[in-house]
Amino acid sequence: HPVLTLPVTAILDDTDTTGHTLSTLRRGDDDPTRLLTSLATAHTIGLPVDLASVLTPAAVVDLPTYPFGRDRYWLSRGGTGPAGLPAAGLDAVDHPLLHAAADLPGDDGLLVTGRISLATHPWLADHAVLGTVLLPGTALVEMASWSGRAVDTAHVTELVLEAPLVVPPTGGVDLRIRVGAADDDGCRPVSVHSHLDDGGDAPGTGRTWQRHATGLLAPTRPVAVTAGGAWPPADAVPIPLDTLYPHLGEQGYRYGPTFQALRAAWRSGDDLLAEVALDPDAPVDPFTLHPALLDAALHTIGADALHRATT
Repeated sequence: HPVLTLPVTAILDDTDTTGHTLSTLRRGDDDPTRLLTSLATAHTIGLPVDLASVLTPAAVVDLPTYPFGRDRYWLSRGGTGPAGLPAAGLDAVDHPLLHAAADLPGDDGLLVTGRISLATHPWLADHAVLGTVLLPGTALVEMASWSGRAVDTAHVTELVLEAPLVVPPTGGVDLRIRVGAADDDGCRPVSVHSHLDDGGDAPGTGRTWQRHATGLLAPTRPVAVTAGGAWPPADAVPIPLDTLYPHLGEQGYRYGPTFQALRAAWRSGDDLLAEVALDPDAPVDPFTLHPALLDAALHTIGADALHRATT
């Protein structure tokens, strides 16, 4: 009885006796539930209890032959839907990493905002260095070019990467791409900032922004593409790729399937040639140039260096 629990416990304490006191009755509880709860408690503290002898035998049924149907009916937190942006005075933009844009009065500039996380962009986890997921520098180039396109300056003449952009395991990262006023030649400065949003602060509370890149955008101009000729050229020497990604992994550079997009590479004189293609299972997002493809094109440099070092 619960009335006896306290005095029995006091006796154990006064006599320095090791033991446990469990009640099997409690007002408002039905007796079988209370008894089984006490037996389960005894089992968890290490007392020998034969639960099989006190549990009511139950029939064993087969699992259904069809798979369980799981449907989620709750709204996911952190959505970036464009429906409410006009009401906030922002223009919705169609970009996988960027979501809104706003003119900057006074200097003819433009501010483009976005938000990334491993929950909304899981393919970013395929780009990690020493266990830390980093937004590839090629994504900064793509975002700068895309932001400049809105003011007819999509040509990235230079972009200096100042700090890596870490994508945390949980939470998100707010992005800000600022395109400044045009100079006499029509060129505009561009900068990329981020803020780690872990829910600990709010706008207007002195949030710290990290600058990751600064550069210069030039007026958009057409690019002439010359087609024709043999591919690869007759003098091209194949560069083996079978050891490239295992070697990079040993150096701490983890490239998952999305970023292992280098399919073939050659050296032709002083030129490096490459074929890149996304994994068939990779998400097809409406980038101007997918960051994983541009990043994989740069892997050709590493593949060539590794081949030269081992031959």
